[in-house]
Amino acid sequence: MIRDKKALLITLLMPIVLIAILGFSVGSFMQGEITLSPAHVAVVHEDDLNRDLEKLKRVLTATPFARGIGEREMGEILGRLGSFHPAEVLTERILKDEKISSLITVETMGKAEAFRRLKEGKITAVILIPEGFAYRYWLSSLLPGISPSTVEVWQDPDQEIRAEIVEGIVRAYTDTLSAGILAKNVFQEVAVEMNRGDQAHSQIETLLTSVGKGEEKGLEVHFRSIAVEGKKSISGFQYYAAAMSAMFILFTAAFGAEYFIQESRLHTYERILLSGRGRGVLFAGRFLSTSLFSLLQMILLLLFSRFLFGVNWGDPLSLLPLLLLVSLGVGGLSLLLSAINHVAGNEKGSEIFSGFITQIMALAGGSFIPAAYLPDEVRLLGDYTINGASLQGFVKVMQGYSLREITPVFLSLSIMTLLFMAAALAISRLKEV
Repeated sequence: MIRDKKALLITLLMPIVLIAILGFSVGSFMQGEITLSPAHVAVVHEDDLNRDLEKLKRVLTATPFARGIGEREMGEILGRLGSFHPAEVLTERILKDEKISSLITVETMGKAEAFRRLKEGKITAVILIPEGFAYRYWLSSLLPGISPSTVEVWQDPDQEIRAEIVEGIVRAYTDTLSAGILAKNVFQEVAVEMNRGDQAHSQIETLLTSVGKGEEKGLEVHFRSIAVEGKKSISGFQYYAAAMSAMFILFTAAFGAEYFIQESRLHTYERILLSGRGRGVLFAGRFLSTSLFSLLQMILLLLFSRFLFGVNWGDPLSLLPLLLLVSLGVGGLSLLLSAINHVAGNEKGSEIFSGFITQIMALAGGSFIPAAYLPDEVRLLGDYTINGASLQGFVKVMQGYSLREITPVFLSLSIMTLLFMAAALAISRLKEV
């Protein structure tokens, strides 16, 4: 294979070119039009509306605002303020609006469960409403110099597009609250009904002036990628370096099978028989040579992408066993295709594989489009392809997963290799040479 210029062109040069093209254009791709399944958002409520109202009452009673206001009037003011719960408006009205529901599905759950499911990749983001959220919002809306309320949004870095949708919607709402418009309207209406319009007017002016100057922010939102141990965000170059490497190992398997049939035509098998050894030697040679070439191919792609594009492939101690298992899997796949060619007596099997089946496997495995954005059925199919499992392993190593966490990928690759070899043995027995 090393002497075959066509094979070297396809297995080494083409992936490097595609890594460059897809890596540079990944930003545009992410902003392009694509149909996504809804983002799954968990809402965690740690605040208590009644407790916040009681705390607000105690604080307001101690301020000049409460002078001349009776118990009944204070109760009415608190009642009107309590009718506008900012967190509830966000989670129950905006996020569950008919138009937004096609983009986001919302589920309320406990904090521990939410972050566990976020770490597992089962949800896109967690919106955390902290304790005292409503109290701090109401107070900062009424009085200057109060610490702002904070909404925390934790995101899964693997679901970048969906996370950006959640961020945009939440930020648009909180920006509106930060302007103080809703708080001003509620406060002014309550004050007018209590015949305290003049006093309220002066306080509203102070509030709005401070908001306009940026001295008072009623509500801030802090967005973070979830800081789960052993998990990092990866760049477009990193992803497509791994994706193209996983895709082009399929072509290596096909080329290996073509060389097998060429060796048969050169009577290599007959010479092996004359030497007193069986056909297993020929198959073993094809398995080992293709595995070795695949290993060298991936190492060269790794080095090229590292020095040309600055791609960080992660911990070498985790990467090395993955490369070895992937190369053995490629050898097993090549062995299966070789057996098919051997029975057919021509290269049609590997030609169909390289010209058609590889494209389906590449799509399902996430080489063209990240698997997170594929339909569930297609993504499930990709999990059972050697390139899909390889890509999962590469990405996990790049994200900093430990060897223990990558073990399921190792197991999948090992099982695939054994299945390929068993199928090759069974098929080869259909024809005696």
